[in-house]
Amino acid sequence: MERYDVAIVGGGASGLACAAVLSEQPSLKIAVIEAGARAGKKLAATGNGQGNIGNMNMSRSCYRSGDLSLVGKIIGEEGAKPADWACRRIFGEMLYRTDGSGRIYPFSMQASSLTDILLRKLGRRGVDILLETRVSDISEGFVLSCGARQSSARYAVLA
Repeated sequence: MERYDVAIVGGGASGLACAAVLSEQPSLKIAVIEAGARAGKKLAATGNGQGNIGNMNMSRSCYRSGDLSLVGKIIGEEGAKPADWACRRIFGEMLYRTDGSGRIYPFSMQASSLTDILLRKLGRRGVDILLETRVSDISEGFVLSCGARQSSARYAVLA
């Protein structure tokens, strides 16, 4: 039975982002478990295939519904600055470009670049990416059943 510190069930954008942040701790043994044949499949199509990951002009005034006080707490009353992006932490010093409306894209203008960057980073950091692996059960103590294979983890994240 393979043992992990953290097992992330779901290899979409949130699962890969979670793994990227957690993998900053080199002592953690992490697995991303994805039922599909490719991790980050929908991320590779975001922004009409061009990879829109943010906006240079984010401010509270861009939001019209929901808890606006919460928005202010998250991005600040003055708005988010590019150096403050959570994306910087996840994608590193990725080359990017903006359009006339301030939307932020990878320099390649291809959303698949985002997935490629994350998967390379996770590979360098030793994160196991288990593809075509469906979790059918999580029992007490975070024992994950994946067909005939079982893994255990100290923590499990459902992404």
